[in-house]
Amino acid sequence: IAQSQMASILGLPCICDFSQASEIAKISQFANAINSKTLIKTVSTKRSNNVLKNFKPKNLFASTSINHLLLDVNECDDFNTLAKTYPPLEDKTKDDLLNALKLGIIDTISSYHKHTSKNQKDMPFDIAEYGISNANYFLPLVLSLKEMDLSFISRLISYNPAKIMGFKDEGLIKENF
Repeated sequence: IAQSQMASILGLPCICDFSQASEIAKISQFANAINSKTLIKTVSTKRSNNVLKNFKPKNLFASTSINHLLLDVNECDDFNTLAKTYPPLEDKTKDDLLNALKLGIIDTISSYHKHTSKNQKDMPFDIAEYGISNANYFLPLVLSLKEMDLSFISRLISYNPAKIMGFKDEGLIKENF
């Protein structure tokens, strides 16, 4: 669970946002040094966005998950293990993530789907499995982001990932195409 008031209320150990930001800074420097195309999965904190904004080389790409755009740490209330994910859901970072997408700091949105059985989730919070099973709902969830039009969503979920993988002019959904 993210470092938050909710973690304190539930008495759970927390994961500090500094850990993700410092890892992103290291990866950014490494990608720049070896000039290798690199994707950072599931950026989820404001601090990480700031690192990317200031130190993102052209060969470094970043993704965030639909979970982190729509949910927050309050989903974990009452020890709800269905919302236990890694990186953890944060408190009040959704607007920062949306802004980072609009500015091109974050390049893609993923489902970050991780199938976990009910048995793996139906345990005490601290030993329950990480992951949210949501592949079936990914597109409707992305389309629920009122801050983005269909053209922009198309770039984030299909065109940009295709471009990162080296395909030219693939994956863009547009009118009269």
